[in-house]
Amino acid sequence: MKIQIKNSQGEILASKEGNQEISLTYEGVYSEGDKIVFDLENNKHVFVDIGEHVVESLIYAPESHFEYGIPFGEKLTAYHPEAFQGDTHTITMRVADPKEISEYRNLALNGLDKHQEVNYYPHAYANVVTRNEACFEPRNAIDGCKDNSSHGHYPYHSWGGGLRDDLEFTLFFGREVQVDNIVLYLRADYVDDHDTNWETGVFEFSDGSRMPISMIKTAEPQSYSFETKTISWVKLTEIRRPVSSAFAALTQIEVYGAE
Repeated sequence: MKIQIKNSQGEILASKEGNQEISLTYEGVYSEGDKIVFDLENNKHVFVDIGEHVVESLIYAPESHFEYGIPFGEKLTAYHPEAFQGDTHTITMRVADPKEISEYRNLALNGLDKHQEVNYYPHAYANVVTRNEACFEPRNAIDGCKDNSSHGHYPYHSWGGGLRDDLEFTLFFGREVQVDNIVLYLRADYVDDHDTNWETGVFEFSDGSRMPISMIKTAEPQSYSFETKTISWVKLTEIRRPVSSAFAALTQIEVYGAE
């Protein structure tokens, strides 16, 4: 396996190889266009930790190769203020063992997700993003940050689509998994009625099944259990909120199951 850091011209700034686990420390300041390149050899499931206040994530990469572009500018509003700053950065990657892969867990978590086409999973997609701002991108809903008490920049980033009623959020797993529980953390900036809650919605699954749900106005997680389904994606659609000028948004979604 190999981790490389490359600049916008494709030049290698740092590189390290290993068999089961790699820890690469890059002593340099990131520049716009820099990216981290992960080569998994024949592996597909790896734990990746890019430091930088981003949660370690179990990544599924069906092509055994993927790249992560360092966020800059407005994109950084959805990350911790110290993320990707400074002149020392440590990136680790290790092969997930069969027990870790098969254990019951939150299959949605991925702090490395991007609001673009990617070849690694889990990956979140939404048909609408408020003003196309980074702090409202769908990736925010699977990055492990659950503070739903306000809105806007980190740590209050969320997936939001403004006041529209045609919103859809899709979570792709990249392969078939077995799931039986979904947990939603609605954004709960209820002070002065900035936020309201969605009242109803539908979980649509890749196996063709549908599950209508109800949601309440709370900051607490709302859990939905069902008979185990074998799916490759789940979509939250037909989302409806009260007739109101208040916004509704999703701070975090967790999908529990196993390979």
